[in-house]
Amino acid sequence: ALTKSDKVPDVEGLASLFDMFRMQTAKAPQFKHPNLCIDVVQHGLKHGPAAGLQKEQEVFRATVASEVCKSLVHIFLARNGTARVKGIT
Repeated sequence: ALTKSDKVPDVEGLASLFDMFRMQTAKAPQFKHPNLCIDVVQHGLKHGPAAGLQKEQEVFRATVASEVCKSLVHIFLARNGTARVKGIT
């Protein structure tokens, strides 16, 4: 699947689409991960699937250690943990 490229559109033609995505993510500047995802997809389309996967690994390793990620995981676990407490939900 990493070698097929017959259905991959031209990256230069998608520049305006990526710009539109970045404008939408600017509405929530406190979150960095949407822009990082856009960067990874754009990098993969421009440099090939293997390079995109490598970039995804790098970004994931950097992001998973961030304070925002830790906070989001904490909120998720706290919210789902309260669903299991009898008499609260």
